[in-house]
Amino acid sequence: MNIFYALNSAWEFDFFKNDIFNKHLYKKKINFQLFNNDTEIISNDESNIIVLNRLIKISSIEEMIKKLKPFAIFHLSDEWGLDDDYYDLYKISGVKLLFHQYGLRKYNFDKISAFQIPLGYVSGFLQNKSFINNHHPNYTKKHDFAFVGELKNDREYMLDKFSKNFKNNFIHLSKTNWSNPDNQTIKPYQLFNLYKESLFVPIGRGNISLDCFRIYEAIVAGAIPVICGSSKEINMTFNFHKKIPNIIIADTWDKAVLISKKYYADKDKLKDIIFSNYSWFNEQITYISRKISFFEELNF
Repeated sequence: MNIFYALNSAWEFDFFKNDIFNKHLYKKKINFQLFNNDTEIISNDESNIIVLNRLIKISSIEEMIKKLKPFAIFHLSDEWGLDDDYYDLYKISGVKLLFHQYGLRKYNFDKISAFQIPLGYVSGFLQNKSFINNHHPNYTKKHDFAFVGELKNDREYMLDKFSKNFKNNFIHLSKTNWSNPDNQTIKPYQLFNLYKESLFVPIGRGNISLDCFRIYEAIVAGAIPVICGSSKEINMTFNFHKKIPNIIIADTWDKAVLISKKYYADKDKLKDIIFSNYSWFNEQITYISRKISFFEELNF
């Protein structure tokens, strides 16, 4: 099975290589081929999957689809929900299976089987290891909560509320360099270790969506994400075949802090949340692999 992976999607590469396309989840050998807009694509009669984002020109993707006839496509990074022209292309191209990030309920995928997937974790986060069956929760925490990132939207207010209620915290404000996972002031593997030693990770709104890498990185490291949003937005945002992670949710940050403080005193509850999120993330990966295997067998 050939995986054509866009070079400009380096942020998630480890998540795809080591987990979504973990060799132990498939019967066939996995072959990764990196590409960009200038790569010459040669036709083949094998089973092909394309992983891309909108930085790959739609004309290049159209040519790739003609030559490769992929049965599945992963379309990444459409946080703003603006990539309808790509989805329109997939609908008329014969693609059977589409995985996308972010909740895109407003779009009708018609006859394509479309599924939302977690954003995953930044490359280097697990130091080139797989999450599946290789990581175990750490229940002994050094920090009550941790936050690493930029101040956007409600994040300053969020941190103020958490800082007043949880004194043992780690806050590092810095701009994310999306072009290169390694060019961060706190390296990805250091971020993993920080979250591993933290109980809560408050998740403020990003550019527009509540969904962000921080949620899944916290889960993978064994921390508990805390999110503020309406139940309607939560259900629309986290549409993972009717299963959302076991995160702390409230419609105000005051309520989110109160819930977190309540759980803080219940160690068994905290352990249950952390363990259930580990299981949830593992289930998401295996669910994706089963869908791929099923459709691949139907087509080849």
